[in-house]
Amino acid sequence: MKTYIINLERSAVRRRHILSEAEKCGLDYEFIKAVDGQALTQSDIEELCDLEAVKASPDWLTPGMLGCALSHYQIYRRIAEADDEMAFVLEDDMVLPRDLPELLDGISAKIASNEIITLYYFSFSPCLLSKQDAVRATDGYELYFPIDVSQPITTGGYVITKKAAESLLKIILPIRVGPDSWGYFYDNNGFESFRCVYPVPLRFNGAKSDIHVQKGRGRVTRFIDEKRIPVLFQLLRGIRNVSVKSRSAVRFVDERSAVAEVPHRV
Repeated sequence: MKTYIINLERSAVRRRHILSEAEKCGLDYEFIKAVDGQALTQSDIEELCDLEAVKASPDWLTPGMLGCALSHYQIYRRIAEADDEMAFVLEDDMVLPRDLPELLDGISAKIASNEIITLYYFSFSPCLLSKQDAVRATDGYELYFPIDVSQPITTGGYVITKKAAESLLKIILPIRVGPDSWGYFYDNNGFESFRCVYPVPLRFNGAKSDIHVQKGRGRVTRFIDEKRIPVLFQLLRGIRNVSVKSRSAVRFVDERSAVAEVPHRV
């Protein structure tokens, strides 16, 4: 399975990190140059984004978030143009398990024809996964349907089929939501099915986001990250990991997910 890795050209440290991770797992990868939201002109935003949505949610749809959404859109175009039936999309702040190739093989055998399967997700309340219709992906990992597709968020790492990429391309522009608004995309026919891998195989490496403008305290933390100042660097990463872990709770329920009606298989 081809892996597309999103990386900002100016993010050399993150590129080295994810390159090491990809090589560790023997992935067939291609770097995709991320859209730098800070370089978007007003003309770009007017052409590619829903201005009313941006004005309504300026703290969410920041230039960095718009660039992130456009980066994933760019990857969907690449997948739609390729011959492969599916691909693995990966952001550059993930830590990969060594058994990832086996897991990707297992996912490729179980994925539906118009589906996204996320390997990294969290939610702001315990993510409800249905015990019904769960299937084994490979040793140690199963695929579960979420009760609510809008609950699991982030775009750290997911497998997407060609058909799902083609469907998403029809509705993403103009950008009006973040790239991890899976519930919005599902409700608007961006894909037919969505599942979560459990246990969550990928892990956040604690790196500071490069997609947002750094102001005040943000500039200080960025300086600590870039210079890897002893003690402070480890402390910052620990705080970020604790924050992510606090949003990673999962709860299994007996209720059947409405998403479970998958019509076709690859």
